[in-house]
Amino acid sequence: MEDIINIGIVAHADAGKTTLTEQLLFEAGELRTLGSVDSRNTQTDWLDIERQRGISVKASSSRLFWKKCQINLIDTPGHVDFAGEVQRSLSMLDAVILVVSAAEGIQGQTEVLWEALDKLDVPTLIFINKIDRLGAEPKELINELSTRFSHNLAVMESWEDAQSRSCRVFCLEPKQGTLNKCLTELAVENDAKAQKYFLNDSPIPEDI
Repeated sequence: MEDIINIGIVAHADAGKTTLTEQLLFEAGELRTLGSVDSRNTQTDWLDIERQRGISVKASSSRLFWKKCQINLIDTPGHVDFAGEVQRSLSMLDAVILVVSAAEGIQGQTEVLWEALDKLDVPTLIFINKIDRLGAEPKELINELSTRFSHNLAVMESWEDAQSRSCRVFCLEPKQGTLNKCLTELAVENDAKAQKYFLNDSPIPEDI
């Protein structure tokens, strides 16, 4: 039987969470063609008002399969007027992707969302979007996220040529020094099994 994971995608308005949802569905083979917010044909913005205004109004769910998991993606509204809809969604989630624009940086709703996620202790991955846009400062944004949100951030990707259409993003190897140290510290701090391995001076299994 497949594992079922509920993952929410949350963000300040216009950070790009609906576009990210569309890309994840496409990469998993759930969509034959990519939709776009500008074309008003995305999978999750299906209400007339959402397509007219180019914003999410209600939380919507899409399903994809990855390896042995069924992942339910919950795309939530980013506009502050629909914050209540987001709050209702958070309690049912196993994890969250918080999308932040590298061009606009941390905004008001970003802070509200982080405070709610921190209070509910929801595992959170921060996805920095729009690195190719003019004004994007991903390095400065990571420093600000670390200062204002959490000093335990594990940076898992790097980039080249920010603010350019030729921008390239690539994954860091988990065994690389800085990333490995940070991931180990996070595992030990948040997982009892990892703590046992660490205290016994044993390697922490990657699938723990």
